[in-house]
Amino acid sequence: MTLIDGCAVEGHVPVEDINRLLDERRRAVGISAPVMPSSSPGRNASFNTPYDVYLMDQEGNNQIYASH
Repeated sequence: MTLIDGCAVEGHVPVEDINRLLDERRRAVGISAPVMPSSSPGRNASFNTPYDVYLMDQEGNNQIYASH
């Protein structure tokens, strides 16, 4: 996990999702990609496994922020 501008980023979250979160200035605790699919950043695979990135808010709620 890392903190970027006060938001936690956990897992193989694509940089475009991090940039979007920072641009939108949402009141979020952080974002997370809780699995490590073959298609996530840093993986070298010949097939594409869909996965979701989740947004966590200050009330403890999670919602899908992006799908890849």
